[in-house]
Amino acid sequence: METKQALEKWLNNEATPAEMQVLNAWPDFDSYKKIDAHTKRMVLPEHDITSGIKALRDTPLFNKPQKQKRPKVVTMPMLLKIAAIFILLAGSTVFVTTLPTNIQAPIASIQTIELPDSSKITLKENARISYKKYGWPFNREVTLEGEAYFEVAKGNTFTVLTPRGKRECSWHLF
Repeated sequence: METKQALEKWLNNEATPAEMQVLNAWPDFDSYKKIDAHTKRMVLPEHDITSGIKALRDTPLFNKPQKQKRPKVVTMPMLLKIAAIFILLAGSTVFVTTLPTNIQAPIASIQTIELPDSSKITLKENARISYKKYGWPFNREVTLEGEAYFEVAKGNTFTVLTPRGKRECSWHLF
């Protein structure tokens, strides 16, 4: 530790004769003397700071022109995106309206279902019906498997499809 402190004082030109004796006895001190001699002979170039800053400001990086704000224009690709969204919405609406509503009466029970036109279907045990709830005004069909009793709302008709055929239901009971 004493050698390092003496070396530090020598580099700062503050070493005492006793510290110089310690350093001269140290075998690596000759390398430090050579390094010190070479660094004292080095000449650093002088820089003019103000002209360097001026040259830096004259570069194209600092002299970029300000971009002018242009009005936003709806381009054809944007219109195509909007059209695609509308097509997807229309397609999903058609898909949802074609999904059937399936209802099955549990075993040993009777279940009553009301259709969108206020007609009623009473399903006997283990009977099934299927109809398109969202497309009812356009496609008034009910698929039936099993036994059911229909109460058709006055003025409305719909078709019942069974494995034995199809039958038109109107406001009278059958």
